[in-house]
Amino acid sequence: MNKQDKPIKVSVDFRPDLFQIIKDIKDRNGKSTSYVINETVGAVLSLTPSIKDKLREFCLDNINSQKQKLKSYIGYEEEELKNEISQWEVLYKFFGDDTSQIGIPSSMRRIYIKDGYVIFPSEWTVLDNIDGKATECSYAGVVECRNGANYGEDGKPVPHFVFFVKDAKYARDYSDELKDKVFEACAKEYPRFAELYNLQPSPADWAKIDKQEPTKESIEEADKLMKLPYFGIFNIPVKGDPAYWNAVNKNYVPPYGAVVIKNGHNEKE
Repeated sequence: MNKQDKPIKVSVDFRPDLFQIIKDIKDRNGKSTSYVINETVGAVLSLTPSIKDKLREFCLDNINSQKQKLKSYIGYEEEELKNEISQWEVLYKFFGDDTSQIGIPSSMRRIYIKDGYVIFPSEWTVLDNIDGKATECSYAGVVECRNGANYGEDGKPVPHFVFFVKDAKYARDYSDELKDKVFEACAKEYPRFAELYNLQPSPADWAKIDKQEPTKESIEEADKLMKLPYFGIFNIPVKGDPAYWNAVNKNYVPPYGAVVIKNGHNEKE
């Protein structure tokens, strides 16, 4: 045995629950604790950056697909799915650690803005010059169609639309004029946008439901409204913004992996 291959003895403090997992595996397979730890480290921590990249992308795909399912789950099924999403998010963060040197996954696109860049799924449609050129803007937003999967064409959902904003960091600060420009641009890019936009339930439709006593008919009517298309405008979060990444939600994973990265901020932090 070469000197460099000679085992190194160390003392490790394990959490009781994690050590029990190791013990169960070694007992089940007739292996030693050292074997289980060495094999796990070798299999997981020695991955090449390209493999980590693919695993991270796979995790993100599962996070997004499960979050879509979550909209129609309640009770125990909802809690089970939330737990599953949480585990995917842990893996997503793990495979995106700073030492991996992972680049932008092939399914994502990067566009530079005034003081950084924006990462978002490559299939999203980019709306140009809404509040200025991308390089003149500091933030970004996205238009999403609720129930878009049910109203798309050729098996594809209604697309997401990305736009860039000069000063408004949050969607609540978008002016009505800006929103109108965004929707007009969506209509030019997507032929069915106007048709779907006009199918949206109006505030009057919801007000009518709210005024009624909860009955079988009113519940069915509300369910019909919920199944109609509805276009929402959202800001894309800025990496590190405490409104998203904070003590309560340290492992926040932005929807679809879309995020604004400011200059000097590591996207994998």
